[in-house]
Amino acid sequence: MLLEEFNYAGVTAYQAMEDRARISSFYYILVGVLASGMAAIYQLSGGTHNVPLPLVATLLVIGALISICFFVTLIRLRQAHKESLLSMNKIKEFYLDQFKQQMPAIEHAFRWRLATMPKGERIGSVTFMIAALNAIIGSLCFAGAAFILTQQPLTGPGAFTLALAIFIIAVLVHIFYYRYALSKESDIKVIRKQEKDLESALQESAEKK
Repeated sequence: MLLEEFNYAGVTAYQAMEDRARISSFYYILVGVLASGMAAIYQLSGGTHNVPLPLVATLLVIGALISICFFVTLIRLRQAHKESLLSMNKIKEFYLDQFKQQMPAIEHAFRWRLATMPKGERIGSVTFMIAALNAIIGSLCFAGAAFILTQQPLTGPGAFTLALAIFIIAVLVHIFYYRYALSKESDIKVIRKQEKDLESALQESAEKK
C-alpha cells in the first residue's frame, strides 16, 4: 500500500509538471491569437484613426483576464507538485525509520528528504520565469486598455501616466499573490507539521511495542 501511495504521488508530481508545460503553451497560443486579432483589426480599419478603440480595449481586457487565470493555475500546479513531493518524502522518512536498525547508514543514501525540500520559490526558477512573463503580459494588457480608454478624456501624458500606474499596480498585485501562495514561511510550516506528525506517530508505535 505504501509503495502504491509513493508511486501515485510520483505520478501526480510528474503530471503537475506536464500540465504546467501544456497550459504555458496554450496560454502563449491564446496571446498570439489575440495579438493577431488586434493586428487584423488595424489592417482592416485602414489606419490608426479608424481603429475601433473600444474593441481593442475589450480584447486587451480579455487578454489580461486570461493572463490572470493562467497565472493562478500555474501557482496551483506548483502547489500540487510540492504536495506530491511532500507525500513522497513523508513515506521515505517512514521507511528510513523502520530500517535504520538493520541499516544504520541508510539515511546518508538519500539526499531528497523532508528537511532538504525546497522552501519557497527562488528567483530564476522555471516557475518564477513563466509566472513573471505571464504577469508582465497581463499587466501590459491592463495598462494598454486603460491608455486606450482614457486617451480622449485625458491628455496624452495623463493617459500615459495612468496606464503606467495601472501597470505598476498590476505587477505588484501579481508579486504579492505569488509570494503569498508560494512563501518560504508557509512551506517551512507545512514541512515541520508533517515532521512532527510523523515523529509523534512513530513514537506512539514504539511505545506500544
